[in-house]
Amino acid sequence: MARIKQVIEIPISQIELGAVPRVPHPLAFQKDVDDLVESFKKSGQLQPIVVFESGAGKYEVLAGRRRVMAHVILRAPSIWAAIIDEKVDVEAGNIMWLTENLVRRVSDEDLSAVLGVLLKKYGSAQALAERTGLPVDKIQRYAGHS
Repeated sequence: MARIKQVIEIPISQIELGAVPRVPHPLAFQKDVDDLVESFKKSGQLQPIVVFESGAGKYEVLAGRRRVMAHVILRAPSIWAAIIDEKVDVEAGNIMWLTENLVRRVSDEDLSAVLGVLLKKYGSAQALAERTGLPVDKIQRYAGHS
């Protein structure tokens, strides 16, 4: 099993997206990237991408493609990355991607609860969006679950 050996800042020029995983819905992917760009402008990168050394000073992304694309759009020179200690095959990469994107999803109830607290503090969905970089429509949608 792969383990994180270090977390470092890596120049974007050394990042390769690789073949794992594929993007099934490009329009949804782009919308998520656009949302991340706004979030990064407000809060920065809060979670490192996960990579392995692919040789010749390059790193292949296993988890965090959207974060990489947001950094490219922002013209950031580097990105924080957790480097795992071994190269993984396509199957293991797909399992990591699935875990990153499916298992950790937060429930609507949890999102609503957190947004409820933040909305009380900031007073409106617009103010919260300005503070976090989250889209107003998502804040309003989940706040409706409160």
